[in-house]
Amino acid sequence: MLEVEKSTAAGGDVMAPARVYRRGVNAPTRQAHFRMMLLSAFAGGVLGLSSPGFGQWYLVWFLIVPFLFLAVSSPTPLVAAIRGLIFGSGYNLVALNWFLRLNPPYWVGFDDPSARFVLSLVVWFSLSVLQAFSYCLLAAVVRALPISGGLFRLRSRRFTMPALLTIPFIWTLTSHILFNQTDFLLMPMTVLEYSQYKQLWLIQMASLVGGVGIEALIVAVNAAIAVVIATVGGFPPLSKLSAPSRKDAWAQFVAVMAIVLSAAIFGFTQLQNRPPSAQANLSIVQPGHSARTNQVKRTLRLHEIWPEFKSAIERSRKGIVIFCETAFPLSSLTNQELVDQLNNIARAKNTDIVLGSAQMADLNQMYNTAVSVPARSSIPWSVYKKRYLIPFGEFEPFILRTMPLELRQALHLPEVPKFIPGREGTPLKLSQGGAVPIICGENVYSLLCADGVSPNTNLIVNLSNLTWFENSMLGELNDAFCVMRAVENRRAFAYASDSGPSVIIDPYGEIQARSAWSSNTLLTAPVSLRSDVTFFTEMCHQITPFLL
Repeated sequence: MLEVEKSTAAGGDVMAPARVYRRGVNAPTRQAHFRMMLLSAFAGGVLGLSSPGFGQWYLVWFLIVPFLFLAVSSPTPLVAAIRGLIFGSGYNLVALNWFLRLNPPYWVGFDDPSARFVLSLVVWFSLSVLQAFSYCLLAAVVRALPISGGLFRLRSRRFTMPALLTIPFIWTLTSHILFNQTDFLLMPMTVLEYSQYKQLWLIQMASLVGGVGIEALIVAVNAAIAVVIATVGGFPPLSKLSAPSRKDAWAQFVAVMAIVLSAAIFGFTQLQNRPPSAQANLSIVQPGHSARTNQVKRTLRLHEIWPEFKSAIERSRKGIVIFCETAFPLSSLTNQELVDQLNNIARAKNTDIVLGSAQMADLNQMYNTAVSVPARSSIPWSVYKKRYLIPFGEFEPFILRTMPLELRQALHLPEVPKFIPGREGTPLKLSQGGAVPIICGENVYSLLCADGVSPNTNLIVNLSNLTWFENSMLGELNDAFCVMRAVENRRAFAYASDSGPSVIIDPYGEIQARSAWSSNTLLTAPVSLRSDVTFFTEMCHQITPFLL
């Protein structure tokens, strides 16, 4: 340490050498911190390219390694948290780029293009940073816990937690449970497993361990790579991830890759040996009414849409016809004439109909519902009431409920529709079995989809409307959600959107048909109707009472 010499010379400063010392040490430290922050943002942004829509699915298998290095090399958990926040912000700003295509409906009141652009920027940046707090927490925990690169034997007598097991566990716990709070605008939309939705050979393991298991495997591979680099390289800042020996580090890597190989063998076997099952024709009516609604600045009347819908049913193949979320105007299903027409056309065509509508709960509140119209007169109609509502679009999140009325008025915030959640997962009864109904963003929740799957339900139906983010990467992200839910439960999946893209997926995650954005079309494809229940679905049934 530099000694400070006292000086009696005129104008002398006895602490001058101390200031030189502080500048000599602290300035490079600040520069190093700044470089680490830039590296965090860059690494997170590149990882964001693994998200659905960019096609760079392979990046996720090794770009968690920089995040782990940034966390463990931090001088304190606080610095690790800051680096994690910046890394997560970079990742989510890329992954959530579709928020820049925000196109609110007419009732929101943002008709001015410049106001809409500012709104999209604010929403995109705010939600990206908010979602990034999961990485902030992860980095701080990784830095604070006594994690070690050792697995087969302890590096010392002190208690340590093996990185290969600990990091995947806390990662999935954070991304799927702790940061799954819609009231606080947190939804698991950018979790890592969705990057793999086109790798059918890999995602078949979701029928055993779900998408959460795929994410855990991805993180485990990254942890194993990090342990090898830290051990072989011998870098002091990464000593926390260093294994007791190179043999130990490489053994962990080989073990993890053996699991990946086993998953690949299982996946290829499943794809090559598909058991025979009943077939049905699925048809999705994609009318594009939201665009017309925005043009005329009002909700379309029943007499304006019914001729199109009737024509679509008549043109569809015998099987199941599906309409999108709120395809029919509010409480239109109380119209006895419409009910009779739906019953008559379903029976004459021998086709089951599934449609979306809103129903009043009382004078001020309503439900977002999915309704089935069976082809057989002996089967009654079924009604499912949406359980997980979307913040701002269907309910007031915490930030709005706590905001003073004067501030809301000054910001010209629109009124949020008064939807209330349903309480039960009511299956839709059809003449060809049954359907598990979910609405809009409910396709993000594995437990919610699995909750209704049973031998009596052989199809998952998702009614939605993506007009808010038309012509954006949200279309591919929704494909990923639906593919994962189909494989987890081994059920055909029909995603019906008003503005597109709508998609029909087989029980193995293979897309059978997909429509384009902003098109008025009738999408049709045959699918298998299976009645077996996967191991993952059974596990979900065991834990659902505690989490739903």
